[in-house]
Amino acid sequence: MAGYAGYSKSNNALSAEADGRYPLTQAVRVLAKEAKITQAQARIILEKRGTNEWHHTSSRYNCTEYYDVNSVLEEIQDKYNATKGYNGTKG
Repeated sequence: MAGYAGYSKSNNALSAEADGRYPLTQAVRVLAKEAKITQAQARIILEKRGTNEWHHTSSRYNCTEYYDVNSVLEEIQDKYNATKGYNGTKG
């Protein structure tokens, strides 16, 4: 979905945000809230994991890296379940 939404973000950037991928500052806030961890912890996790996605932002078409919060939350949940011995079935 090429194009720009006004002067702030590309349409692709808006689509990424609708799918749970955000610039670092916003990703830190979302991850901290959803995972119930501090923003400092969230920043460390996101920076360690890194990103392979960027989108154009601002009227100057800056390239901004985006972080996948949903996949990080899934990894955290998987690790939590593994430590609790949860196998996905009721028993």
